[in-house]
Amino acid sequence: MTEQRRIEHALRESEQHLRRLFDSMNSGFSLHEIIRDESGRPCDYRFLEVNAAFEKLTGLRRGDLIGRRVLEVLPETEPVWIERFCNVAVTGKTDRFQNFSRELGRHYEVACYSPKPGQFAVLTFDVTERIKHEETIRERESRFLRLIENASDMITIVDLNSVIVYQSPSIEHALGYRPEDLLGQDLFLLVHPDDVSVAKTRLQEAILSAGKPVNGEFRVRRKEGGWRTFAAVGTSITGEGQILINSRDVTDQRALETALRQLQKIEAVGRLSGGIAHDFNNLLTALKGYCFLLQTSSALGAEERDYLGEMMKAVDRAGRLTKQLLAFSRQQAVTLRPVQLNPLVSSVFGLLSHLLGETVKIELRLSQSELPIMADTGMMEQVLLNLAVNARDAMPEGGSFLVETEHRVLSEAEAGGQRPGAPGGGYAILRTADNGTGIAPDVIARIFEPFFTTKAVGEGTGLGLAMVHGIVHQHGGWITVRSAPGEGTTFEIFLPTCLAPASSAGSGAGTAVPQSETPPRLGTETVLVVEDEAAVRDMVVLVLRRHGYRTLTAADGFEGLVQWRQHRDEIKLLLTDVVMPGGLGGHELARRLMQEKPGLPVICVSGHLPGRGPEPVALPEGAVLLRKPFHPSDLAELVRSRLDQAKAVTDSRPA
Repeated sequence: MTEQRRIEHALRESEQHLRRLFDSMNSGFSLHEIIRDESGRPCDYRFLEVNAAFEKLTGLRRGDLIGRRVLEVLPETEPVWIERFCNVAVTGKTDRFQNFSRELGRHYEVACYSPKPGQFAVLTFDVTERIKHEETIRERESRFLRLIENASDMITIVDLNSVIVYQSPSIEHALGYRPEDLLGQDLFLLVHPDDVSVAKTRLQEAILSAGKPVNGEFRVRRKEGGWRTFAAVGTSITGEGQILINSRDVTDQRALETALRQLQKIEAVGRLSGGIAHDFNNLLTALKGYCFLLQTSSALGAEERDYLGEMMKAVDRAGRLTKQLLAFSRQQAVTLRPVQLNPLVSSVFGLLSHLLGETVKIELRLSQSELPIMADTGMMEQVLLNLAVNARDAMPEGGSFLVETEHRVLSEAEAGGQRPGAPGGGYAILRTADNGTGIAPDVIARIFEPFFTTKAVGEGTGLGLAMVHGIVHQHGGWITVRSAPGEGTTFEIFLPTCLAPASSAGSGAGTAVPQSETPPRLGTETVLVVEDEAAVRDMVVLVLRRHGYRTLTAADGFEGLVQWRQHRDEIKLLLTDVVMPGGLGGHELARRLMQEKPGLPVICVSGHLPGRGPEPVALPEGAVLLRKPFHPSDLAELVRSRLDQAKAVTDSRPA
C-alpha cells in the first residue's frame, strides 16, 4: 500500500496546487455541463466548477453554485447566451463575446471553449472600467469634434507636403468651400500668389519646430472671388507627420486698425496744422493792422493805396486759408446755429456756374422736406465749394454735376455703423455727383488724407477733401464716397437734423461783417497789453496810441503781473493773448486781475473759441473774445465799448 499512498498524496498535492493556481487567476473561470430537454435539445446548463475570481465577479459562493442550474442562481441570463454556450459544448467550437449584467451593472468579456463533449468552460473578464474609459474617450473626442466643427475659426490639417487631410466645416461660412471639396488639395492653391512664399516659409518652420506654434498672416481666395486676410497658427503634431493650422479671418480687424492709424495720422497732422495756423494768425493780425494804418495815412497817394488794397485782399485770402487749416484741425471757431439746408445750398448754387465753367451742366434737386440742421453756414458753404472744385478737376472735358438734398431716418445701428456713437434719428443728406473720371480703388481709401493728392505739382494742396472731412465731423456728421474709374464719383454727407426753428438764410454767418465807416471813438485811459508775439503787440500798441490811449506792455503773463503790481490803479483795461509761453496764460492772468479788481474790463485775443485750440482753455466770466486776425477799427471800437460799459456800471453804484 505504500506506493499507492504515495501516489494518492502526490495527487492531492497536485490537486491542491492546481486549485491554488485556479483560484489565483484574475479572470473568472467556470466549468459547465449542458442539460437537454425531452427532445434531446440543450436547454440549460449546470455549474461543475468555479474559481475564486468568478465568485468575486458574481458575488456568489462556490457552494451555492456547484451542481445547480444557471437559471436558478442567475435568472437574468438571456436565452441567447444559453444557446451560444450550449452550441460550444455540442460543436466544440470556441466563442468570444461581450455581455452586460443588468443585475450587477457590469460589463464582461467572455471566452468559451469545450474541454469535452457536453461540457464547456468560460473565462470571464470584467471590462467595465475599460469600457467606461473608452466611452469617456469617445465622448471627449465627440465633444472636441463638435467644438471644432462649430468653431468660427478654421481648423486645417495638412501633411508634410501641404496636402489638406482635414478641413473643418467653418470654411464654408468663411470662404464658401465645402470641406470635402478641399481634401487632397494643395493648401497653397488657396493662398494669394504674393503671399505663397511667406506661407511656405512659415509652414516649414512649423515642421521643424517640433510642436512649437508658428504664427503667420496671408490672404486666402474666396470661392466666389476676392481675398480675405487670415491670421494663422501652425503646430506640428508630434509623431503624426502632420501640421495643425488654426486660422481666423482678420480682414475686418485689419481694416479697423488701418482706419485707426489713419485717424491718428489725421489727428497728428491736425495738431500740426492748428499750431501753424495759430502762428499764421499772429502774422496776419500784424499785417492787417499795419496795412490799415498805412491806408489811413494822408501821405500816401492813390497808387500806393491801391497797392495796400491788394495787400489787404491777399491777407484776407490768407485768413481764409488759416480758417481752413483750423477747420481741418477742429480748432476753428465754429458758430453753430439752426439753419435750413435747402436755402443754404441754393445760396451757394449760384456761384457754382462761375466756378465750374460753361462745359459743366449743373443740376439742383432739393428735398420737399424741410432740413433744419445745426451748422456754421460759412463752413458748409466751403464744403460744397470744395466738392464742386473736386468734381470740376475730374471733368476736364466737361460733364454734369448734381447737387441733391434728402431727408432720411436712420436706426441707431445704421447710424452707428457709419460713425461709431452716432445716434439714430433724422438726418439731412447733402449729395453731390459727377460723371468724371472716377477714383481708382487704391486711391479712394486715401482721398481724405491730409496733403494727399493725385494732381500735378502746383495744381492742388491735398487739403480740399481733408477739410471737407474735418468740417463734416465737426458738425456731428460723416461723409461717404462711391466711385470707380470711368463711372464718376458720388459724395454723401449725413448731418443730424435739429428740432430748433432754423433760419432760412443761406449765407451771412460765413461772411465778414462790413466795417463801419464811422471813425472809432478816442480815449485817454491806460491799457495793459500782454502779447508774446512782438509784431502783434507793437501793432496793437500803435493802434491804441493813435486813438489816444496810454499803453503798458508785457511779453508774457508774469511780466503782466509785474506791470499790474506797479500800475494797478492806473490800468483801466486788460488786453491779453490767451495762449502764451512761460506757464501763465492770458486766461489765468485775467482771472487773477479780475479777482483783485472786480469789474476790470478784459479783452482776450485768440484765433480759437474758448475750449478749443492747441491748449483748450475757458475764459473767465466777464471777459470778451476778439478773434484773430482782427481789423484795427474793430480793436479800437471794442476797447472803447468795454471801457464805457465799465464806467457806466461804476457811475450807477451808490456813493
